[in-house]
Amino acid sequence: MNLNTQTEIQLIHTPKFKDIVISVRFLCPLDRKEALSRNLLSVMLQDRCEKYDTKNKVTAALDDLYGATIASRTLTYGNAHMLEFRCKALNEKFCTSAHLEQQFELIHQFLFHPLLNAECFKEAKDNMIDSIKRRMDKPSTYATNQAMSMMGENTPLKDACLPSIDEVQLLTLADVQNTWQKMISDNHITVQVQGEINEDTIRHYIPRFLPFTGASKNFECEYLIHQENSCTKTETRHIDQSMLVMVFETGVKASDADFWKLRCGNALFGQLPTSLLFQEVREKRSLCYSIYSSIMSYEGCMSISTGVSHERLEETYNVIMEQFKRMKQGNFTEQDLETAKIMLKDSVLSTSDDMNATLNFEYQNLLLNQKRTLNDPLKDIENTTKDDVVRLFNQIQHKVTYTLKQEVSHEEDC
Repeated sequence: MNLNTQTEIQLIHTPKFKDIVISVRFLCPLDRKEALSRNLLSVMLQDRCEKYDTKNKVTAALDDLYGATIASRTLTYGNAHMLEFRCKALNEKFCTSAHLEQQFELIHQFLFHPLLNAECFKEAKDNMIDSIKRRMDKPSTYATNQAMSMMGENTPLKDACLPSIDEVQLLTLADVQNTWQKMISDNHITVQVQGEINEDTIRHYIPRFLPFTGASKNFECEYLIHQENSCTKTETRHIDQSMLVMVFETGVKASDADFWKLRCGNALFGQLPTSLLFQEVREKRSLCYSIYSSIMSYEGCMSISTGVSHERLEETYNVIMEQFKRMKQGNFTEQDLETAKIMLKDSVLSTSDDMNATLNFEYQNLLLNQKRTLNDPLKDIENTTKDDVVRLFNQIQHKVTYTLKQEVSHEEDC
């Protein structure tokens, strides 16, 4: 991706929705401490600003926009960290008064005049720490985080893993204030507007209310993880069932011509209720309640996650590897593949009915230097053959096995 110094503008005109969504996305190279500070900033941005410095004032301002909503979030895209601020409001054509300008003004207040004071900082920091504790207390989240940390050793994936409480405690208000200043001044910035819009009006409002002077650097978001050695780790905890997470290198990035062929293979292997993993591990043997595989598009990885009873861990692992071997040998029917392709195409088609998914699709085009429409992945899926899937699965390599084992008392062993 060759990022320039100008604000990118993506206008998506569609009469399908009654709302207007304005999304502002800030992208920068991934750095762990900076990412933590940006995560905290994201929480603070959507809470209050200098003009609307109480929650009641924020609620009143949103009510004035016919029940508008604001939200902020962060995501990692491989080597990159993205913070998004979004505002959704009813299209003014369905209202008794014009308010698109007011919607832009609201975004301006929250982005350019955030309330970054000690009180808001402490509240956001406490909430983030509570959130991390809750997530790390959840066995599936903890196990996944541990597996990704192992897989991501010496790569950006390690920086994207959940932070420790100590790391968050070290953040200061000055860190967040500096992060906000850098975000506004030197990130790569994309403004997306979606709905039944007048493009000339939008292009008039953007420089007026969102006068960014981004000075972004060139960098690639996606990369391929490659670990020389395989590794296994087991921990124990007082939990209801054991968690098993396995991570594989795929050798395929999101921009590769084979990406959607790999997605077809993954759908057949473990993404869908009709997949080999679901049918063989859950349905036939009742080894688990749920099991799924997923593709990490920007790192070139595939992961498998499931929860099982401690005494059936080895059996579950063996059945999973048997299904992986089946994929490599092409031991599945053409009908199995066709079913997976149909369900995957339905998932892609549903993107056009979801405002957020459409915005994400267009943003990915920007990140990957592509100009694709929804018809392109549909064609890729349709053209995927059994030989394609077999070829791709034969280049996948198993690298990480992490087990969070259920601690069993001596009474239960007897």
